[in-house]
Amino acid sequence: MHLKSSALLHDICLPLLLNCGFSAFYNLFAIFPQTKFSRILFNMKNQNGFSLIELLIVVLIIAIIAAIAIPNFIAARRAANESSAVSNLRTLHSGEMVYARTNGGGLYTENFEILVTAKIIDQALGSGYKSGYSFLIKTDPTAKASFNIGTIPQVSSGIVQTGTRKFCIETQGVMRFEANQSLIGTNIQNDGDCSQTNYAETVQ
Repeated sequence: MHLKSSALLHDICLPLLLNCGFSAFYNLFAIFPQTKFSRILFNMKNQNGFSLIELLIVVLIIAIIAAIAIPNFIAARRAANESSAVSNLRTLHSGEMVYARTNGGGLYTENFEILVTAKIIDQALGSGYKSGYSFLIKTDPTAKASFNIGTIPQVSSGIVQTGTRKFCIETQGVMRFEANQSLIGTNIQNDGDCSQTNYAETVQ
């Protein structure tokens, strides 16, 4: 059984292979032109049609490559989010130090908007959410002479999970993280505190 239009493979399947970053895969068949699949790719115009099996092979190969690439892409995105979270915590920590010296009279603030107004941090970080993480600043409730900043993934489970660790930094600049999924939590107000018991590991 043959499909009468070679355009299906030529205009849909092959561009999928090439445009999705699979040029190396395409070139592999250029090296081995004797294979049946190579003849499908390179001799399309000389054929009257393609069998259903040949088309299914193309779809299967695309599916296999996608199954390998997508999890790696998701893992890389989570790692990038975590690196960004660490960087943003350091930015907030530096911002608190600058604020205490210039605007706060030696005291710290837990108000992101105050730091934005003072042009110490940008609007994006001032929203309390950035790169898949939520942020919370807590100050000493009596004197505001110390602070800690916590951050947790906005989505902590499932395929759309934005991070696998939560982080925290204290007044002294010590940063810690917790990778135990059962301790990460989902509510920044409840799970963003910076006690050593909740953040067991020190970020080097």
